[in-house]
Amino acid sequence: MESKTAIVSFLFLVISVAVDGTVRQSSVGDDFLRNINEKRLGLCNGVPGERSVHVYIFNLTNPADFLNRKKPLPHIGDFQEIGPFNFKETRSREKCSIVLDDLNISFEDGREVLEESQLNEDFDAPLVTANIAFSHFATFVLDAHPLPTQPLMDFIRKGEGYLRQSSSPRALLINGYDISDMNFFLRDNYPFNLTELQHDKFTPFSEISYPKKFTLRSDPERFGEIFTLEGKNLGDNSSGCNVSPATDGSVFSGNVTKETILSFYSEDLCSVVPLSFKEVTTYKGIPAFKFVLADDALDIAACGCKSSGKYTDDVKTCLPAGAVDVKTCQRSLPYIVSLPHFLNANPKYTENLRGMSANDDLHLSHFIIEPVTGSVLESSLKFQLNVNLLKFKYEDIIWDDVAIQDTVFPLFWTEKKFSLAEEKVVEIRRYLEELTGTTTTVEITQETTSTGISDNTSTGTPTGTTSQDKTSPTVTKVPTAATTVGTTTRMVDATTTSPTPTNNPAFEAIKNQINDLSRNVSKFSNVLLAIVGIISVIASGSLIYSLLGLRNKPINNWSRDKI
Repeated sequence: MESKTAIVSFLFLVISVAVDGTVRQSSVGDDFLRNINEKRLGLCNGVPGERSVHVYIFNLTNPADFLNRKKPLPHIGDFQEIGPFNFKETRSREKCSIVLDDLNISFEDGREVLEESQLNEDFDAPLVTANIAFSHFATFVLDAHPLPTQPLMDFIRKGEGYLRQSSSPRALLINGYDISDMNFFLRDNYPFNLTELQHDKFTPFSEISYPKKFTLRSDPERFGEIFTLEGKNLGDNSSGCNVSPATDGSVFSGNVTKETILSFYSEDLCSVVPLSFKEVTTYKGIPAFKFVLADDALDIAACGCKSSGKYTDDVKTCLPAGAVDVKTCQRSLPYIVSLPHFLNANPKYTENLRGMSANDDLHLSHFIIEPVTGSVLESSLKFQLNVNLLKFKYEDIIWDDVAIQDTVFPLFWTEKKFSLAEEKVVEIRRYLEELTGTTTTVEITQETTSTGISDNTSTGTPTGTTSQDKTSPTVTKVPTAATTVGTTTRMVDATTTSPTPTNNPAFEAIKNQINDLSRNVSKFSNVLLAIVGIISVIASGSLIYSLLGLRNKPINNWSRDKI
């Protein structure tokens, strides 16, 4: 009996040690994760920096002409851009966790956007814009209701229509519009339809939907890449679209060259889109690359669209080049995204609009990237939200004096700006200086010959003749004397060279900590296996002992009735 008690006690001790080891290991994993996050632009903490959103609204200045049935179609809309309306944005990664098997990071993206000042008098300026909620509501009722014109005419008598003619930027961006009558009608007649309108206030700017649940890779080779988005594998190529590995745009893998293919997930386009190298630049003395949205970015974002069926169907509809139907990721609201002022879009979008003045310098998105570490030093994302304003069926019955043609109606465009926190800029600059010996500069590498930069160019300004096809910046060691040195390059093809990749400090730190964690896990596993072996030996000995004990017992101690 005492031996059995001892065995049970020992087993309890072993299980306690194992459980304690697992808890400790989980704690080690948490410490490991926090160490990566805090020291290397942590994935759980996000990338620190200043974020802002600047909104430019389009005001229709000739609503009477735009709606006038007596004028022949098409009706031309005159638009005036007003703004910017400035907001501060904060982002946080909530409920963040790590899976030790593959070191993927999962979190929920939290965001808050606050206006810098509501005292801006432009917030209360007169605004005529598309009546998004009623347009969406009426299109549904016309298809679903047995006698649709009667309820719609009741709404029109209350002031509803294609346009909101007594609006303001404050209502569009902050306070919202009263849609309680539509809400009541839907709840009473179609409680399971148009749930996106089943509330009393509709605020277009604040009700834009963005993805929330992310899983990112944290292994050195694919650091920061999105693995899943809202639980769906972002790399799933079953649709036939060529999906490239993408980050969320806050960081990229290191050792970037001008030939590197970079992609990020655009929350505005609801798609992965590519970037292309633009030029060599500097940011606060740090050599950097400027990447811009690729020419075919919106074509790639439109991949998987359907060219057949009605726009109101719950599918991504194919559109003329330069715009993307995003209703499937915007709760079925009739939204179309383009570049500001329909930059690089099919002229069809602007043939009935006046006031559009697209400009590459003003309206094209860009990233400023430190190429060694892949750190995003600055970014500016610019996209325009438009409403697919469709001519109502039975329009001539509903109105006597109103007529329009189908119009992609510009609503507003936003610039989402990010600049890396100054302490991180200093950290990167310090690392580059340690890497190169003294100071950080840009060197121009041309074909198989590389030339140096003297120490009087330590501000990082490129010298010599640059060519987008033949040059790329690299970090070089600059001695204290005014001399020049060459660099080692590797052949990429017959005409192009690029710098030999330099180890990324973030990746090296992660690799070292992963190795440490792996060794700890290995040690723990070995100890656990040894304990299991001991338990097996003890259990086997106990069983043999019990059998021998039974064999030596006299038979007359047993009752035949129990046999």
